[in-house]
Amino acid sequence: MLRFLQQGTALEERHEEMLAALRQAREASAALFLFGTIVAAVAEELFFRGYLFAALRARSGATVTIGVTAVLFGLTHVFNAGALGLDRLVPSTLEGLVLGLVCWLSGSVLPGMVLHVCHNTVLVLLLQNGVTERDGVPWTWVAAGAVGTLVGLALLWRGRARGPGRREKE
Repeated sequence: MLRFLQQGTALEERHEEMLAALRQAREASAALFLFGTIVAAVAEELFFRGYLFAALRARSGATVTIGVTAVLFGLTHVFNAGALGLDRLVPSTLEGLVLGLVCWLSGSVLPGMVLHVCHNTVLVLLLQNGVTERDGVPWTWVAAGAVGTLVGLALLWRGRARGPGRREKE
């Protein structure tokens, strides 16, 4: 129990350190910092939904491919910044599931890259503007994000159903 409480305190301290580092980076060069978040998202997508996804897709179905890449994506974010951040496991794994589904439905890594860059940018903007985990993300933002994600997935699903492979069969 004491270790659990100690972990919670460490996460809170880490969060404050991250906020301070983000503020310093923003003051130093906002464009360079934003570029860094874009590069991180693109690199992660190239590895998880590009290389790894393609390797698994060739040997298994959608459930295994999307599930394994999502869990590995979530686990990677647990060890972010050299600290054990179990608070990131579930959100990062869920993000990995959405990004994997987008990749599977679209057949391309590019839509996931765009979505991942948007996600990272929103998180950075929230942190830079002082929204902390204690404050939480405003529910309107969460609702808008959920609706946008569902609409995007529905459009991908519809586009896939009407795609070139479907027309050739008809």
